[in-house]
Amino acid sequence: MLQIRLFGSGSLSYHGRELPGFPHQRSFLLLCYLLLQRRYPQHREKLADLFWSHYRTPIARKHLRNALWRLRSQLAGLGVPVERYLTLQDECVSFTPLDDFWLDVEAFEKVAQRYRHLDGRELSRAQAAELERAVEHYHGDLMEGVMEDWCIVERERLSLLHLNALHKLMVHLSVEGQYERGVAVGRRILDIDATREKVHRQLMRLHWFLGDRAAAIQQYQRCERLLGESLGVRPMPETQDLYRRILTHEGPPPAPRPPRSLAIGGPAQEPQAMQVLARQALAKLEKLRALVESANNEILELEQWLSQALLEPRSDLPQSLTP
Repeated sequence: MLQIRLFGSGSLSYHGRELPGFPHQRSFLLLCYLLLQRRYPQHREKLADLFWSHYRTPIARKHLRNALWRLRSQLAGLGVPVERYLTLQDECVSFTPLDDFWLDVEAFEKVAQRYRHLDGRELSRAQAAELERAVEHYHGDLMEGVMEDWCIVERERLSLLHLNALHKLMVHLSVEGQYERGVAVGRRILDIDATREKVHRQLMRLHWFLGDRAAAIQQYQRCERLLGESLGVRPMPETQDLYRRILTHEGPPPAPRPPRSLAIGGPAQEPQAMQVLARQALAKLEKLRALVESANNEILELEQWLSQALLEPRSDLPQSLTP
């Protein structure tokens, strides 16, 4: 299977054989662009202007033809059936896979986009696990070291999607009570963008939930310093208010709660599922009531026996109390 990684330094392999020089050669950059735009055919004139804009159109088109020829030769040398992946027409070029392939950008983006509009508190455990697996494909920014304008734009878009996915996981872990893991994810976010005040504030809460007020205070001080040095601003009133609460309270705050609809069992419960839970709880309550009634009967029988024994000593116990 054709496997392509565009995050980090990038790589391309086919049945375990790796393509040397990927993705930094011009022909490979052309393939990377087609991969990122894989949903749409690309006009040759547009590609020529994008990659060879400093040449006149006829010469730029010639460079494009040469790059496509080199790309086909390089892929074929690796054993890739090029016609099963690249479609070359008179006016358009496209990456249209007819055989299996795996692209890390697609594996990450597909899941991240699916949960883009969900708050971290709304994620079920299964959804959060899927998002966490997708985030692991992000081994670094898109095509590190490549400074083409089109790459920089895509790099920024995917980086923001990555940061938002991490923040959802951080909030989810906080709701689940996995505070240490939430702290680790928060630090990953700040390693990428240290000016995200919302993440600093969430880390302050997580340290407080863990009972480490000193770490929570240090987190605020770090936030205050970074915002001042980078942006010339002070933390927002919400962050300052949390800082004052941490300073004046000895114990940790109440643990975070999921939304009301998520309070039972993690994911939102459908009405039918809620009815099932209610019936199960009622059945357990009936069993408990029966046990209490049985215990009360035995207590009453024992009281009667003791009263009779005080008046007339007897050696026989009630049958229910016999070992």
